[in-house]
Order: sequence, then structure tokens, then C-alpha cells
Amino acid sequence: MSERTFKRSARRLIETQGVPCTLTRHEGDEVVPDLYVHLSRDVEFVSAGETQTSGVRTEAEMLTEDVGTLKKRDVIEVGVEQWRVESKLANDGYTVRVVVIEV
Repeated sequence: MSERTFKRSARRLIETQGVPCTLTRHEGDEVVPDLYVHLSRDVEFVSAGETQTSGVRTEAEMLTEDVGTLKKRDVIEVGVEQWRVESKLANDGYTVRVVVIEV
């Protein structure tokens, strides 16, 4: 498939599975309206290392084309909820996925 097809597919998935949101950048206080985010709550994970621990977290996924990258302390607003970016998990060039905590 072509690059354009992958981008279209990623956009279609995020816009149908996600919800409207606004992004506020921590650095510069730039506000980016009219975006979509797919929130996955209670995602189970196991931490790496000698003492493996498990837990749950919330992950947010957005289009790389719309946000570039998400950085620690950026804030994603969904209605009255606010989510602060804690760490980046993945960026495949189409979407960026991060761990978020509710503010």
C-alpha cells in the first residue's frame, strides 16, 4: 500500500474510534483545537527490569500528521476531562501513542 493510503487509514481509524479534543503544548502554551484522540483506559502493563511489576494505565493515541509529537506535560482536553502526557510509548510515523494521567 502507498504512504497516502496508510495516512488515510490512520486518520479514518482515529476519527471513528476517537473523540474530539484540544491539545495545549506545555512549551509555549500553543493551543491546537479540533483534533481527535483515542483514549484506552485501564491498559494492563508489566514494567521491565529485575523486579517486574504490573499495573494499569491510560494511553492516548493521536495522528502524527496533526500533532507531530507529544511531549511530557502537554495537556489533552476531552470535554471537561484533562489528560497530561507522562511518557511516549510509540510513534510509527502515522500515530503517536503516549501514557497520560488525568489532571
